[in-house]
Amino acid sequence: MTALRLEDITVRYGGTVAVDGVSLAVEEGELLCVVGSNGSGKSTLLRGILGLVPLAGGKVERGRTAYVPQAEDSSRDFPATVWEVVLTGTQRPGWGLPLYSRSNKRAAAKALAGLGLTRLARQGVGTLSGGQMRRVLLARALCGHAGLLLLDEPCTGLDPAMRRVLYDLLGRLRRDEGTAVLMVTHDLDEVRAFAGQGPLAARVAVMEHGRLAFTGPLGDHGKEGA
Repeated sequence: MTALRLEDITVRYGGTVAVDGVSLAVEEGELLCVVGSNGSGKSTLLRGILGLVPLAGGKVERGRTAYVPQAEDSSRDFPATVWEVVLTGTQRPGWGLPLYSRSNKRAAAKALAGLGLTRLARQGVGTLSGGQMRRVLLARALCGHAGLLLLDEPCTGLDPAMRRVLYDLLGRLRRDEGTAVLMVTHDLDEVRAFAGQGPLAARVAVMEHGRLAFTGPLGDHGKEGA
């Protein structure tokens, strides 16, 4: 089953084409890693998928989606605790005032524990380090039971042990719940180490100058003709 389908997506900033006619699909349970140099259009592609920037052309088909932005895109200038931020991830759009069930609270507690955040649950997010805030945003996304996760450089600020924890969590979500993941990353060596083999091996999409230059198995990236 397809979790995300893009058909000829184009994004323009004024007269500049940032994403130029990208078409791809992400299947249920799949990890697709989008890579490219700075300015290649990979983060703009995520924003176009989410509707955060208007599309100049093309079509996006997706179900319920959770998004974790880059660390510098997230704000901590509001009076909320780690627990409160993570718990909001359980809410569906259009629900109005938040009413959290016991299952919502269990999901939030599980996400906090999985990312080593339980002891920080009552701490204000304005006091967190960059790496801690990244984990909070990841926990918020993971507890929402979304069919599709969009992650923009999710390992920024995480130490090696916590990166392993993240990939293990993503692997369990993909295997047990069929969650699809589209991840923007600059570190393919890390992806190869943590998600490069077996039935859950990642696929890669390479962006160059706003275009999709290559898509296929991670092991094929860099081979002659790729």
